[in-house]
Amino acid sequence: MESDIDTINSLEKRINELNKLVFGSNSNENVQPICPRLNAFAQLLSGTEKSKPVVKELFQKIPTIEPMLDPNFIDNLVISNNARFMLIQAEEERIRNAIETLKSIDKSKAILDSEHIKSSSSDIGKLQPIAMTVADQYEVSNELSMKVRSLVEEYNSIIKLISLQFIGWDEYLSK
Repeated sequence: MESDIDTINSLEKRINELNKLVFGSNSNENVQPICPRLNAFAQLLSGTEKSKPVVKELFQKIPTIEPMLDPNFIDNLVISNNARFMLIQAEEERIRNAIETLKSIDKSKAILDSEHIKSSSSDIGKLQPIAMTVADQYEVSNELSMKVRSLVEEYNSIIKLISLQFIGWDEYLSK
């Protein structure tokens, strides 16, 4: 008997906490408690369910639809286990390479976690101007390469014209 009273008291405390969470701690006294409102809503919903045959059919179809909501459902329909095996087998070399890479990274973890690399973050400020200079020099070198390429093409066309001229003179003089 004592445990039943404790259980009821515990349930009442939980309901009061739920009311406070839903309506706020300083809620109006005129606000209807949550349990009767939820009960009324459940009765309204069950009344709607019983009165409409379409709703009954929908509720009966829910167990059929629920497995289709699983993201793996389409994969199971489309890709057979044999096809999955063949996909894995086709990617075997890439998977093995990835495993080897991960193993080498794991082996070099001690080096990557060393104090030298950790303290390198303070050197970033010194390296920033150098990186900017390198980027500028790269752009200048690309521009110069383009100019040299155009000059070489121009030179080749002039030499080709001169060679053709010499060939023409040679043919004329050989006659």
